[in-house]
Amino acid sequence: MRESGPSIRYLGFASGPEGVRQLDFSIDSPNQQPVTLRFDVPYMLFTGENRILPQEAAGICYAKLKDLVGRDSAVSGRVLLTDTDIYQYRQLPAPRHRTSKHRPS
Repeated sequence: MRESGPSIRYLGFASGPEGVRQLDFSIDSPNQQPVTLRFDVPYMLFTGENRILPQEAAGICYAKLKDLVGRDSAVSGRVLLTDTDIYQYRQLPAPRHRTSKHRPS
């Protein structure tokens, strides 16, 4: 039987010093203790021409964390989100959404 990979869960966010948004994730891997990881998202990433929206931050952090876990990187502690991470996230193909077919009555 094939073992399933790690499970990543978003736990929530808090405001940190100097406008930093702190996002917490939990990583549960088979046969290992769960690990909690915090992303620090600097205030400057929420401003300017290439800014992100506060609600985008969790998705970008999740994508970066999924990539780190997929490369078997030792993941623990804190990670700083950068403008490079945002650029890479925006280069990913948009997720495909199922569309409902509305039938006229």
